[in-house]
Amino acid sequence: MHLLAVENGWPQKHAKKLSDLAAKIGSGGRVQIKHPRGWGEPTVARIIAELQSK
Repeated sequence: MHLLAVENGWPQKHAKKLSDLAAKIGSGGRVQIKHPRGWGEPTVARIIAELQSK
């Protein structure tokens, strides 16, 4: 996850946080979004579409 984030232009510190979060979720851990920013189905669909167009 870290490498993918860096390859897509994420700053190192944010890539690390994303990687750590993905590892926690992947191992069954729970996470709480403290400041949600519209991460609903439309946003997820848009991100997936953008990644598939590359």
